[in-house]
Amino acid sequence: WDWPAAQAEMKEALRLAPRDPVVHLCAARLATALGRWDEAIGLLTSALARDPLYAAAMNSLSEVYARAGRLAEAEAAERRVLEISPTYASAPSNLALVLLVLGRPEEALNVVTTLQRATVDRAQALTIIYHALGRKADSDGQLAALIRQYAEEDAFEIAEVYAYRGEANEAFRWLDRAFRQKDSGLYFIKGDLLMRNLEREPRYRSFLHAMTIPD
Repeated sequence: WDWPAAQAEMKEALRLAPRDPVVHLCAARLATALGRWDEAIGLLTSALARDPLYAAAMNSLSEVYARAGRLAEAEAAERRVLEISPTYASAPSNLALVLLVLGRPEEALNVVTTLQRATVDRAQALTIIYHALGRKADSDGQLAALIRQYAEEDAFEIAEVYAYRGEANEAFRWLDRAFRQKDSGLYFIKGDLLMRNLEREPRYRSFLHAMTIPD
């Protein structure tokens, strides 16, 4: 969590390869981790200007649009990812989350069940979609499967589910576990749509401080 050092290295990468879309994507992801949405959008737009078929950059652009509250643009960008790369691993679940926030859970369920491969993303997406649809037993069953299969590597995704379901104590318990396990997803906690139920909690601010991420 040494963000100043990360920013220094990224600045040097941009100096060495100012036209490389991969470098722009990496810089955008660092800006996203620190909550700098406009900067991230600018970098991703630059990457896509150099490579319009760069699915990873388009996928990241959708994620940043969603965090910035630009949900229609987030949906359009994620659908573009699926046009460019129909088998892009996380695109269906990312699109489903945007649809869920837009109040279209049935459509989100259809996207996941027809397009998403059997990964942690699918298990997580089904858990939260079933919750949104009021299908508690189905949500609980998916959550149990998620924990059984992915607790050792994806504790952060489990924490996100508990946060979305409004179960704050369990969410923070899994966040602590993710921190101990050095879960690679944690660096994207800032602005996470699934974490919004926790954002007013003092424990959430304390957790960001532990990662030295600004509020």
